[in-house]
Amino acid sequence: MAISTISSLSTHYGFRVTCNGDLQTLTEGYIVTFNVISDPTSRCYVTPNTSSFNTGTYSYTCPVDGYYVFGFKLFINNQPGDNVRMGIYVNDVCLGFGGSHTSHSEDVTINCFCNSGDYVYVKCFLGSVSLWRAPLHSWFYGWRLSN
Repeated sequence: MAISTISSLSTHYGFRVTCNGDLQTLTEGYIVTFNVISDPTSRCYVTPNTSSFNTGTYSYTCPVDGYYVFGFKLFINNQPGDNVRMGIYVNDVCLGFGGSHTSHSEDVTINCFCNSGDYVYVKCFLGSVSLWRAPLHSWFYGWRLSN
């Protein structure tokens, strides 16, 4: 990527959220309860605008149209061989998932076009999972690439 192109990438829309440090057990259909927006003074903070992440619905609402990157990293506390699938959903449609016989950690990254008002979240869609929900163990993030 040329230096002149880098300045056109957005740093105005994005988030990194984590959890309050306990275990969460999820079954099919339940959303991961990311409820702590990363502190802007920490090195784990992504961009200056996190106002579009709702800690009550555990979802990010895209503030403007554009191409976005979304991802998660989850520290899974299951037995080896447990069949689990976790996905990134945009407007209730799964656009990427990971899992299978997971026992330690799982991470997924997608890129997609979103319209203003689209909402994004992480959900379990197969099996049952126990997640370590601590700032350095599990997180969900995203940012806008361009319009």
